[in-house]
Amino acid sequence: MAAVSGKICDFSKISTKSKVSRTGVVRFVEVLEDTLLAQRIEVFSEAEDADVIKHPKLYFFDVGVLNGLLGNFEASLDRLGLLHEHFIYSQLRNSAMAHDEPIDIRYFRTRHGVEVDFVVTLRNRVWAIEVKSGEIDAADLESLRAFRRYYPRVHRCVAVGMREQRRSIDGILIGNWDELLREMEL
Repeated sequence: MAAVSGKICDFSKISTKSKVSRTGVVRFVEVLEDTLLAQRIEVFSEAEDADVIKHPKLYFFDVGVLNGLLGNFEASLDRLGLLHEHFIYSQLRNSAMAHDEPIDIRYFRTRHGVEVDFVVTLRNRVWAIEVKSGEIDAADLESLRAFRRYYPRVHRCVAVGMREQRRSIDGILIGNWDELLREMEL
């Protein structure tokens, strides 16, 4: 499961690849959730006219656990995006828990490839969050623009980079993880 962490989990494909029944794969994920090692996030399906993918994603509670399971503690360029996305997920979840705030974290992906890493509902506000490991430019914001068209009631669209300074392009906030948490009052 560590190999598919942060990616869309098609339990039927995982079942075939691992030669375990689909029910067995689902039960294994449930055990990971019950022991608080991993958390399944579902797709945000409230966007109108969006043909969304229905498979969940899975995130481990800590990047160190993920690295330990993979036997890889290198922050190589090919893993940087995945590690940064896991870090942001952990920060969102843990900050909300520390403030005793209920939080709902989902993701958005259409069959046509529009993807937003996290769609977060916090205090009855919906936040669309795109995570990038490199410098963010206007082209990186296209998925957030598309999400806004699918779901115009979104409170705020945010692109989170590793070393970004706070700025805005087309009404989309760009910043680092610390700016994101400040903006969300977490």
